[in-house]
Parts: sequence; structure tokens; C-alpha cells
Amino acid sequence: MLVPAALAAAVVAACAGGGYLVGNLLRSTPASARADAGPAASRPDNPADEEYEYYELPPFIATLNTPRRDRIMQVTIVLAMYKRDKDRVTKMLEKRKMELTSKLTLYLNSRTMEDVSGDRNLSRVLREIRDTVNDLLWPDQAPMIEKALVKNLALQ
Repeated sequence: MLVPAALAAAVVAACAGGGYLVGNLLRSTPASARADAGPAASRPDNPADEEYEYYELPPFIATLNTPRRDRIMQVTIVLAMYKRDKDRVTKMLEKRKMELTSKLTLYLNSRTMEDVSGDRNLSRVLREIRDTVNDLLWPDQAPMIEKALVKNLALQ
């Protein structure tokens, strides 16, 4: 009776560990992409010594994913980047602003009220926005956006 339970627990642990490792391997940036990424690939030893520049996106109004679709969210997102990357990042953001606005609007429209309520959930959403922007603008390269911040947030 104890042997089958121990065997099942070992199989579950092995599968969970394997899934975690495969996910990290697939998410990592290839070495060739890092070599071509330019100045952003060489991050400072102490990021706290770097100063940020900020790029404010236009305000978003999203209908939250609720049963009656009666909840809306208005938010202004600010993207933070290192000063040395400002020109390159700003140029790319301006060039692909329509794609970025569309992608973020779709993303925010799929969030629920619980997803955007509370510090922990909102911090996760901001990390996902940062990752979405980096994946859209610099696929297979080192990320250029360091943080996504919220300037204004209204939930109704």
C-alpha cells in the first residue's frame, strides 16, 4: 500500500521538475541572439547604479473580462529603460506603437477584476506587460524594457 503511493509521488515530482526545466530552457534567449543584441546585451554589474528613462504610453481603456462585461479599466502604463538605451527603444516604440497598443489592449481586455485588484496581482500584470513589450519589439534578443509601471489606474 505504501509502495504505490511512494511511486506515484516520485513520478509526479519527476514530471513537475522536468516541466520546470523544459520551460526554462525554452524561455531562455539563444547565445547567438545575445551576441547580436548590441549594447543592451551587456547589462551593468550593479543595475541600481543605472538611471532610468521613461516612456509613457497613451491611456488604455479596457473592458474587463467579467460575465456581463460591465467593468472597465482605464490605465496609463509607463515603460522604464536604461538611459543608454533610450534612443534605440524610443525609436522602436514610436515605429511599432499601433501594434503595441493593439496587443496591450487585447491583453488588458482579457483580464478579470481579480487580475487587476491588489498589489500582488497588479505587479504580475505589469511584469507580463513588460515581457509582452519585450517579446513583441525584440524577439530573440535581450530585453530593453526593464520595468512597466502604472501611472493612473481607475477601475469601475
